[in-house]
Amino acid sequence: MTRINLSLLTLAGVSVALVQVLNGLRLRKARNAMESIEPRSNMSEEELKYPAWQGALLDALLECDVKKLAEKIASVEPLLCGRLQQLHQDGSDQSEELQALSDGLSSLRALKRLKPD
Repeated sequence: MTRINLSLLTLAGVSVALVQVLNGLRLRKARNAMESIEPRSNMSEEELKYPAWQGALLDALLECDVKKLAEKIASVEPLLCGRLQQLHQDGSDQSEELQALSDGLSSLRALKRLKPD
């Protein structure tokens, strides 16, 4: 399978692609598909548009161990929700980040619905 260079993709694109893969495949097949994606460790903070939360989200999205996945989701969700609340309180026009946060939370919800084989 062709390796995907994550530095060329936006997080929203990665989230959508992973959700599509995960929705179409059972967990075992999804693990095999995700093994072809380069790990986040190849990405620097400068390559992430929103490094305060994108790195943690990407780590959770790429986690293949079901036990670790639940832990990562539990730690990432409050981070995304907190940033979402902060943006709403600031009242600044950050529509692009708001959309990325929404996409990230949707991806986490999709991962939570997966049942191990």
